[in-house]
Formats: sequence, structure tokens, C-alpha cells
Amino acid sequence: MPDLEWYPEEFVDEVCPPSKPRPEGFFFFDGERWQLGYGPQVDDQVMEEDREVFNRVVEIGAVVNFISCERLPSAEVILKRSGEYELVSGEIPHQHNVVIVDHDSDTLHETLTDLLTAIKEDTDPFGVRSLIFADGDDTARVTLNFADWSDPVPLIFELKDGKPVVSQVPEQKN
Repeated sequence: MPDLEWYPEEFVDEVCPPSKPRPEGFFFFDGERWQLGYGPQVDDQVMEEDREVFNRVVEIGAVVNFISCERLPSAEVILKRSGEYELVSGEIPHQHNVVIVDHDSDTLHETLTDLLTAIKEDTDPFGVRSLIFADGDDTARVTLNFADWSDPVPLIFELKDGKPVVSQVPEQKN
């Protein structure tokens, strides 16, 4: 099974805060109540201002949507203004739904084909083409970063032996 990065759905944006290897890692007891987010005792990479944005009180039994991300191997390519590319190293994963150029979230597209189309058809002076190519250059050697993000998964927050656990929301029968 691949290593997945997990996030509460509400935390996911073009630039995400730190992930956790399991959804349960986002639940912590602050001494008075349970919270969803980043606890100060274990998440020293998250600044206090960010905790104020992300952390929220959560009740036992609450349903929280989570999204997982599988980071896929990168590929080095030469991109061309014509919307073509030449593979230098690595391979283009068949199953991906995000591609980013050189870790720049402003270049995010769902597929390599979408990215190449955007490069070819870009007329915006501040568009994706301007982020990739230096003035006058027709090619750029870049690293493509790929990922496969899941759809939201509703999980129920519960406690077992005083520790946070999550379980899938049972499917309703009609």
C-alpha cells in the first residue's frame, strides 16, 4: 500500500499545511475539549497563527471529510512553448490528477495534457507560460511533480481507550 498523506478536506488548497500519515493524527485533546487541527505538543512545524486558522473544536461522533494524497514519482522533461515535451528522465504516471511544474502551485493542472494545452494556448502575460519559460526561450528543462488525490472520504471521529480513532460512515440503505 502506498504512503498516503492525509488532510481534513477543509485544509486542502493549492498550498496545503503539513499532512499526517493517518486522519486520527489531526485530533487532539487541548485539556478541555477535543479539537481538529494541529496540537502544540507535537506539531512544532505549524505556527501559532496557523493553528488559529485551522484548529476547531470537534465533538465525539462528528463526521469529518478527509482527503488523501499519494505523491507519485517525478519526471524531468523539456517543455516546449508549442505544447510538446521531451522526457529526460523518469516516467509520466498513468494515474494522476495533479501535475505541478517545479513545485510551483501556480502551475497546477489536473493532467499533463491540460498543462501542455495551457502552455500552447496561453496568451496571458502572467499565465502559466510566463511562469515556466524565460523571456525569449522556447524550451525549459523542468521537473514535473505528480500526485493522485482522493475524493473526500467522510469519517466519524470516535474515542477508543481514550485515543482518537476514525471509522467510515456506514452506507445508508434505501
